[in-house]
Amino acid sequence: MENKKTENQVSSELEEFEKLIFYLSKRNSSIFIHNSDKDHAKCLILKMVEDAKKEIKLYTSGNDIIFYEDSNITRHLQNKKLEITILFDDDGNKDKFNKIFSGARFYRLKRNIRSLQLSFSDTIKIDKEYKTIKHFMVVDKEMFRIEVPHDLEPKIVNALGCFNNSEISETLDNSFESIKTQYFQSC
Repeated sequence: MENKKTENQVSSELEEFEKLIFYLSKRNSSIFIHNSDKDHAKCLILKMVEDAKKEIKLYTSGNDIIFYEDSNITRHLQNKKLEITILFDDDGNKDKFNKIFSGARFYRLKRNIRSLQLSFSDTIKIDKEYKTIKHFMVVDKEMFRIEVPHDLEPKIVNALGCFNNSEISETLDNSFESIKTQYFQSC
């Protein structure tokens, strides 16, 4: 007998996750939030965008557009005056990102670099599985969401987020600025 979840079970789980995200955000919690599917990722990203006050920095690939294609995320970004900087390791979906993150500053990998594997050996004090990062987002140097490489089906992700951790957020922010200078060019 298969152990497939019904649509109602999935919907109920997402509602519970949304309640948890709202609760942790409202309390400016430093608890790490694991998000393991596309809908959870969108929920966490939306709340971080809602809570953003000054800036969003995003290191991503063009394939990660699926996490940001959401009318609620777009609406919140359009209603705020945020400084948004996006580093692409593949700018194949730059036009779609530009629609979502209107007014953002975009940078792409320099032509002589095929890909970039970020590694945070001892600089980030979290589980070992989060030492190599696929993409990340830093919001106001307080909030972050990181995703690690995985060979799982496209709907499944392996990511961690937090609404209040300036230590990790500042490490990610410093890394963002460092790799932007070393490996990226404006586009």
